Amino acid sequence: MVKPGIVTGHLSGLKSVMTGVLVGLGIVQKVGIQELVAAMLQQVRDGFEKEPLENDDLIRIGQKALASIAEGSK
Repeated sequence: MVKPGIVTGHLSGLKSVMTGVLVGLGIVQKVGIQELVAAMLQQVRDGFEKEPLENDDLIRIGQKALASIAEGSK
């Protein structure tokens, strides 16, 4: 199970403004769609480190997984 905040991708217009306001006020956190997907795939492949995965976990795991993919493609 995961508990992401706002999942960001390609936002425009009012959604982008509202996301900026909510994140800026500290009401919600955001995680990029790439980080979320990378984190979920890594956790399914290697096993979940804890449940639920919070936003900070998703960002950390996702960034590490994306860095690993980038290193492997060089």
